[in-house]
Amino acid sequence: MKTLSTPLATTPGAPGRRPTMKDVAALVGVHQTTVSLALRDHPGIPVATREKIREAAARIGYRPDPALDAFNFYRLSNHPIRSAPLMAFLSDQPSAAAFSGSAVHRDLYEGARAQAEKLGFVLERFLVGPGQLSAARLDHVLVARNIGCVLLGAFSLETAELPLDWSRLCALKIDSFHVQPRLDVVSANYQDAARQAVLRLRAQGRRRIGLVIARGDETRLENHAYAGFLVEHATTDWERTIPPFAIDDASAGPVRDWAEWLSRHRIDALVVAAPGWDGWLEQAGIQAPGIPVVRFRVRAERGQPGLVLNHREVGVRAVELLAMRWHTNQRGLPAFVSNTFTPVDWSDGSELGAPAVAEAGTRANARAGGR
Repeated sequence: MKTLSTPLATTPGAPGRRPTMKDVAALVGVHQTTVSLALRDHPGIPVATREKIREAAARIGYRPDPALDAFNFYRLSNHPIRSAPLMAFLSDQPSAAAFSGSAVHRDLYEGARAQAEKLGFVLERFLVGPGQLSAARLDHVLVARNIGCVLLGAFSLETAELPLDWSRLCALKIDSFHVQPRLDVVSANYQDAARQAVLRLRAQGRRRIGLVIARGDETRLENHAYAGFLVEHATTDWERTIPPFAIDDASAGPVRDWAEWLSRHRIDALVVAAPGWDGWLEQAGIQAPGIPVVRFRVRAERGQPGLVLNHREVGVRAVELLAMRWHTNQRGLPAFVSNTFTPVDWSDGSELGAPAVAEAGTRANARAGGR
C-alpha cells in the first residue's frame, strides 16, 4: 500500500526526485549562484566553467522546473533581480601580457577566481597605474558597477599609494605591505620559509649559511624572509649570523662584491629567496657556487626541489577572508591591521611534483614545531 510518508530517493536523477540546481553545484564544486548564472550564459562566468556546468547538468538530467520558473517569473516581476556580487582583483602590472607572463600573478588570480566562484562571487581583474586605469577612474568604475570587494594583488614598488573611497569597500592586500593605506594583508609565510631553509641546511651539517634576497621583494614584504633568517640564527648561533646579499632584478650587480661576500663569510650553503637569482647570475656571467642551495619556488616543478610558496593558496585564502567581511559588512579601513600567512611546502622535485619532505627536512620541521 502506498503511503505519503514514503521518503523520496535522494540520488540525483533517481525515480521520484528531480535533479536540482544544487545537485549540479555539488557535482561541479561551485556555488549554486554560479550554476544559475552559467546556465543563463552570464558573461561574468568563464566559458570553460559554463561548459563544465552545462555538461554536469546534462549528465544528471537536470531540467528547469516549469512550475518553479512560473513562480520565479511572478516573484521577480515584483522584485529586482540580484546578480552574483562582484569582487575586483587589482594589479599594477603594465599590461595584460605582463600579468599573464608572471607565474606569481597567474597563480594568485586563479586561486582567487576559483574560490570566488565556489563562494558565489564573480571575480574581475582590473589593471591600474600608468597607461591603465587611474585611481579616480577606478573609483568611478567600482561605484558604477556596485563593486564593494577589492583585492590588491601583489603590487610592485612603483605603486606606493592607491587613493580610493575606502569607506565603502571591503578590502585586503596580497603581499603588498608597502602600499598605502594600511589594510589587512594575506601572504605566503616567507619568514617560516627562511627558517625551514636554514634548518634543512643545518641538518646537512652546514654552518656558514648565507641568504640571497631581492631588494625590491624584501621591501614589498617587510623583510619577512630576512627576519626569518635572523630569527633562526639567533636561536642557536647568533655569532655566525651573516649579512644577506641583496640583488636588483634589473641589473647584474657588482660581481666583485658577490665573490667577496662568499669568500669573506666562508659561505658553505645558501638560502635563495630571490626569484631573479638565475637571471642575475647569467647577466653577471658567473656560475652558481658549488654548494647546497635551498630556494624559494613559485610552484612545485619536476627536477626543481625547494620551498613552494603556494601563491594559489594565498589567493584562495584572501577571497575567503574578503567574502566573510562582505557578508558581515566590514567596510572601511581597519583600526588595527592583521596579517594572515599561508603555509609553505617542501617539494623534492620528483616527477609528480607533490610536496615531499626529506629525512633532514622532517627533523628540521619537528624542531621548528617544538618551539
